[in-house]
Amino acid sequence: MLAGAARATALVGLGVALVGLPRGAPAADFPQHSPARPVFVVEVTAVPAAAGSVEVAVSWQVPYRQLTFRREDDWYRARYDLTAVFEADGRQMGGDVWSRRIRLRSLEETLGAGEATGRRTLKLPARDCEVRVRMVDRVSHSSSEVKGKVRANYRRSQVALGDLRFVHYRDGAPARNPTHVLAQGESGHAVRFDLRPAAGLTGEVTISWRVRDPSRGTVSEGDTTLAVADLPPTFEFPLESERFTVGRHDLEVRLDGPGEESDRRTAHVTVRLSPNWFVARREEALEVFQIVAEGPEWDRLRNASEGEWARRVEEFWDRHDPSPRTAGNEYREEIQRRMEAAATMFVEPFRTPGWRTDRGRVMLRLGPPARRSHESGDFDRPPSELWEYDSPRRFFLFVDEQGTGEYWLRG
Repeated sequence: MLAGAARATALVGLGVALVGLPRGAPAADFPQHSPARPVFVVEVTAVPAAAGSVEVAVSWQVPYRQLTFRREDDWYRARYDLTAVFEADGRQMGGDVWSRRIRLRSLEETLGAGEATGRRTLKLPARDCEVRVRMVDRVSHSSSEVKGKVRANYRRSQVALGDLRFVHYRDGAPARNPTHVLAQGESGHAVRFDLRPAAGLTGEVTISWRVRDPSRGTVSEGDTTLAVADLPPTFEFPLESERFTVGRHDLEVRLDGPGEESDRRTAHVTVRLSPNWFVARREEALEVFQIVAEGPEWDRLRNASEGEWARRVEEFWDRHDPSPRTAGNEYREEIQRRMEAAATMFVEPFRTPGWRTDRGRVMLRLGPPARRSHESGDFDRPPSELWEYDSPRRFFLFVDEQGTGEYWLRG
């Protein structure tokens, strides 16, 4: 018996998740999501080890619902292999393959929110390189692959600034967060990295960090200066997520050492909506419900008293849940993905977040278009976008009439 034949690849949201690269495309920074089943996310980091070498860690996550489970005796079993190959200048530097088996008690677990995780390390020469990571589902024989860059040449600075590692504290204990995804306003997120000063180095170093929102500029920053003798092996600073809006943010960490030496690391942070966003933010939630809810449903939500609000929100999601037996609600998750996609894709100067724009409102109601074409405009006509939907056939024309980056629905 094969479980989950009708499961959807729910991890890849439009314009939100970092999409894995097909073969032959330029390598990108980690973390990476695979573009095909099984959808998984992988993070590869390197820190200095012995002279002339680095310790490379490969961490991955794959949701149970992305794997194929076979019924064996009283268990549901899945198996997958993960292969990592490191190359520099067209030559293989190293690599490994790891096989994993998963055993679950029930069909519901295979379709739920659980995930398989793993982390393995290996030593490589201290050289910048590229890595290909491939996952193979041994039951269905499906596979997917991503490619990325690993910075491992630490000889360019007197103080080595290791790769950025995201963690999330729960009940006081840190857990790795290789996806670099956090919920809006969620506390306990932090960034870690290793520091390795050269032997005999003296003086001070300054560590500074900055988080930028593409539409609002810098939203969080900080710095500290430490004597080289007092440098901790691992440095950590919190992410002030209450200042972040939904969408993608850019993180930069800079280390300025003695003399003119400096080092820099960058990463992307994806901010998503928290599971209780619709309950906690009633006024904003009503803007969304006015778009996605039908007439009687909308009336029931907007007329709810404070005491009724949370219950009526849950009733709305329950009515639209296509798979009540699973742990999550696929309809709510889809609406949230559309909101996050709109917040990332439709950055306009006077209507934020992006789901308040005309394009965002159509995205919320109908989802991403089957085809989307853009005209940059010229002296005779303004920039415009044409969206096409199938089943039923629909067209939407958005026009930036003033050249301000605001696209209004015109047809």
